[in-house]
Amino acid sequence: MRDVARHEASLIEAELLPLAALLLGAFGVISAHAALWAAFGVGLAVLAAQGLVFARIERLGTLGTLAVVGTNLALGLALVALKVFVTH
Repeated sequence: MRDVARHEASLIEAELLPLAALLLGAFGVISAHAALWAAFGVGLAVLAAQGLVFARIERLGTLGTLAVVGTNLALGLALVALKVFVTH
């Protein structure tokens, strides 16, 4: 069970920064509109960082790194677009 928890911990870690941005909006530190955009931007930054980490671990070159980061960002944006399409 610990192995599974350790493996899945990155999912919790990835949501902490966007959650912090949303909490700033919820507590009135920043506007709700700014909080949503901040969470969106931070989420994309997290995806880019994860892509960079993966590329470094796999020792990819510049082109491979750009491909991994770009694909990671594209998939993240596609999921957001799909959610917007389905819910609106």
